[in-house]
Amino acid sequence: MQEEKKIITAQEVRFLMVGGTAISAKRQNPSDGWLTEKQWANIVELSESVPAFKGFDFDMEENCEKWKVIFGS
Repeated sequence: MQEEKKIITAQEVRFLMVGGTAISAKRQNPSDGWLTEKQWANIVELSESVPAFKGFDFDMEENCEKWKVIFGS
């Protein structure tokens, strides 16, 4: 198992299995409505709590239109 081999942490497994618990974000949603407030809050939570995704929220803010295309595909 990935967790036993230390490839993935228990925190990462928990987030991937259950998802985020945040209902609001500390920062404004950068999308023009294609991300819900809960989705944006979960992206911020993921970025802050799972080291592999550190900075993902800032990348989404900076490249929002590119992420919109990926999200919609």
